[in-house]
Amino acid sequence: MSKRNLSDHEIGLIKGMLAKGMPNDKAHFYFNRIDRLVSTGRITQIKQGVYGPNVPAADAATADAYIASFEAAMNASTLNPQVTDAEPSILDRAKALFQKGVDGHWRLKTGETDEHECKQDFDAKKLSPILRAIAALSNNKGGFLFLGVSNADCRAVGVCSDFESFDVAKITDKVKTYLSPTPRISAKGTIDLGGTKVGFIHVAQHPDRPVIVCRDDGEKLNEGEILFRYAGQSARIKFGDLREMLSERDRRAQMALATAAGKLATVGTAKALILDTDRNVLDAEGREILIDEDLVKTINFIREGHFDEVDGGVALKLVGEVKSVNVKSLAAEKLVSKAISQEDILTSFLNQETVGQPKEFVFASLSQPRLWLPLFYFTKLANETPDQMVSEIKKISTSQKGKKQNVIDRLGGKKSALTAKLTQKAQVIAKQIEKGEFAIPAIAKEVAPFAQSLSGVKKTKATLPDILNALSTCRTLAIDADDSNALGAVFKAACRVDEMFFKA
Repeated sequence: MSKRNLSDHEIGLIKGMLAKGMPNDKAHFYFNRIDRLVSTGRITQIKQGVYGPNVPAADAATADAYIASFEAAMNASTLNPQVTDAEPSILDRAKALFQKGVDGHWRLKTGETDEHECKQDFDAKKLSPILRAIAALSNNKGGFLFLGVSNADCRAVGVCSDFESFDVAKITDKVKTYLSPTPRISAKGTIDLGGTKVGFIHVAQHPDRPVIVCRDDGEKLNEGEILFRYAGQSARIKFGDLREMLSERDRRAQMALATAAGKLATVGTAKALILDTDRNVLDAEGREILIDEDLVKTINFIREGHFDEVDGGVALKLVGEVKSVNVKSLAAEKLVSKAISQEDILTSFLNQETVGQPKEFVFASLSQPRLWLPLFYFTKLANETPDQMVSEIKKISTSQKGKKQNVIDRLGGKKSALTAKLTQKAQVIAKQIEKGEFAIPAIAKEVAPFAQSLSGVKKTKATLPDILNALSTCRTLAIDADDSNALGAVFKAACRVDEMFFKA
C-alpha cells in the first residue's frame, strides 16, 4: 500500500483553512509544489472527509500563523519532512539565482535567459505582460518570472506591495481565459534580498505544448499567437522551434499509442473499457458506464505516476483528469473547449445541450464573424441574469469593440433579433408560426422565407422542440445548398427563438 503524500499536520492545516472559508483552489496553492504535486481534487476529498477523515482540523490561530509565515519560511524540510536539504524548494532556488555585487546591489547572476524573465513593474490591472511571460516559459523549459527586477541590468529594485497581497487565483483565472491548453503556475511568492523584496512566479513546462493564445485581450495578446521564451526576450515562436516542438509531441503520441496498444493486447479487447473524453463516458462494446458524483466521493482516483491512496480505500487507477456527472439530472455533462466557434454555439442551442461552461459560449460570441448568435439560453444555463452577464462582458478587453457593444445591447434589451417589417408573403408564414401550424421547409429555397418570417414573430403557440427541429432542418438544407444568405437568416431566426423562450 502506497504512502499518503500529505502529512497529518498538512491535512490539519488544510482543514483549518477550509473552516475559515478559504476557497479550495487557494488552499491548494499553499501545498502544491513542483517537487510534490497535489491535485485540487485532493483538497475536495479533505473537505468531504474522505481523505484523512480522522485528522483534526488545526485551530484558526495555527492556520493563520502558517499562512503568515508561508512565503518567508517556505523550505523543503518545513513543507515535507521527506524532502532533504539536497532538494531545495522553489523559494530557495529563486533566491539562489541572485548575488550581491561590489556596489551593494543584488542582481540576477545569469541575467535574462530562456528560463528567467525580469519585469520591473507589476500592475494588478494590466496582466497581459504576465500572461505573455507565462505562455512563453511554458512553451520552452518552464522557469521563473521575476517582478521588481530591472529589465536593463537585472538589478533588484523591489516589487510593489500589491504583488504580495495579489491572489494567485486571479492570475490563474486569466491564464485559463486567454491561454490554451492551460499552463501550470507552480508557485508564487517573494524573496528578501537584503531588505529589497522581489516577487516571483514559477511556471512549469507544459507537457502538451504548444500553449496558444486563444483570445485577444485588446492589448498584448493576439488570438492564435504562440509565444516562446528565448534568451533575453519572449517573442513569437520561430518556425524551427515550432517544428521541433510538434515533432516531439508526435513522438510522445506515438509512444503513448504503442504503450496503449500493448496494454490492450495484454488485457484483451473483450475485457477493455474505452474512455471517451469528448462524451465523458466509458464504453465497453456499446455499454456505457457513467460515474455518478455520489460514487466519486467514495473512490480515490490515482493518476498514473502519482500513487497515493488512503489505506483500505477503493482505488481506480487512470490517466488524465476525472470529472463526475450527476446521473440523476444529466445524462452526461458536455465539457467545453476554449475554441468555441459560431457553429458550436448554434448547434448547442438547437440541440439544447447542457454545456459545462455556458459563459464561455457567451464570451465566444465577442470574437465570431456573425453578429447574430444565441445568448439568453447560455446566460440562463449559467444561472445569471442578462445584467450580470453584461457586467462580466464589460470587464473583458477586446479589439472587437463593435461586437462587444452588440452583445451588450442585445443582453440589455436595446437591440433585438425581431424584424419589424415583413413582406406580404413572410407575414402569411409568420401567422402560421404564431398559431403553431407551420410547415417545415423541404427544399433549400424555402429556408430563407421561413427563417425571415420566424424572425418577425413576437410570440407563438408552437413548442420550442418543434421550432428548433424546423430550424435544424433549415440549417442542413442551407449548408447542403451552400446558401450563405439562407444560413445567415437561420442564425438570426435562432436568436429570435432565443429571445422568445429564454430572455425572461
